[in-house]
Amino acid sequence: MGDVVGGTEILGKRVLREVERQMSGHEHVRFCLRGRRRHCLVALDERLLIVRPRFNAVTATVFDYDDVTAIELRTSAFTGGIDVWSPGERRPSRITVSKRRAGDYDHALAQLRERIGHAQRRLALAADTPPLIASLERIAQLRRSGALSEDEYGRLKEVLMTNADRGMSASEAPSTLSAPEEREAWST
Repeated sequence: MGDVVGGTEILGKRVLREVERQMSGHEHVRFCLRGRRRHCLVALDERLLIVRPRFNAVTATVFDYDDVTAIELRTSAFTGGIDVWSPGERRPSRITVSKRRAGDYDHALAQLRERIGHAQRRLALAADTPPLIASLERIAQLRRSGALSEDEYGRLKEVLMTNADRGMSASEAPSTLSAPEEREAWST
């Protein structure tokens, strides 16, 4: 039986293709956890993927770390599972694991819980952040995720900084984006 914790080398070809499709250009794979039926949990820099190959397709569930409320390793009489809980979900997203190999996941799950805790603390601090800083952090995050191009990011940053110098809030600032671009930038 192969490794259940490692890098992308433990992923099957179809799963690896889906992980690469889901990643933005700046993201890196931190580690991968492989369960039964080639289901995988992939820890990226700022997001978590659960990838499940099916007969004719591969599905991926994506979580931002600050949206995860808990990660649990559960075992029953014969099997186990890694459950990922998020707000609004009645059931967790799960990858099934071998009960005999459950201990192999402990160190990686501890790292994952640490990343989730860090993201949640950062989110709590952001609530106390002045509006200009929060706006700058938000557009930087949108740029990193690929939702904003470098040009769009530069224009938005310039508008935010100019308006801060004038004492205007971001909501009062005139936009340099088209209406659809602006709706997308602030709704995500």
